[in-house]
Amino acid sequence: MGSTEAVVTLRQSRKPISVLPDNPVIVIGGADLITQYNKELDRQITVYNRRLEKLSNPYFIRTRHSVGDHVYSGRYFYKHVWDITSGKMKEAYVGLAVPEDDNIPEGGFPPPPMNVLEGFVYRVIYHDLICSKEMYDKFFRFFEGKDVVVLKLKV
Repeated sequence: MGSTEAVVTLRQSRKPISVLPDNPVIVIGGADLITQYNKELDRQITVYNRRLEKLSNPYFIRTRHSVGDHVYSGRYFYKHVWDITSGKMKEAYVGLAVPEDDNIPEGGFPPPPMNVLEGFVYRVIYHDLICSKEMYDKFFRFFEGKDVVVLKLKV
């Protein structure tokens, strides 16, 4: 069974709906699909992080970054740093690009595993996800041919 699309029109209330982005798209079953993809990607990232640990101990990579209830997919570099005030090891965000400093071995890091959802911003509600139409249009191939229902809302 392939993906199904439908257009739903919502009446505009006096107060804007705060949980929906502009031109929202709801992908029913989309969160489960992303979870399956992320499990496989996490296995690849674990292997990659082990390689980084052997090359340069402080750095590692993550595939997701959350701020509030928004999830950002990508390849985010972090570094283990010692926090003097708490006396504990902390994780500091370094950036999207491969870091460049004295801890990097000559020749640099190997390229990280590819994340086809890099740049995809969405919100998860139970097994479904909500994103903007623009975001869906950019990443629709990921959902194409999968067992999901796509609702394009008009508010």
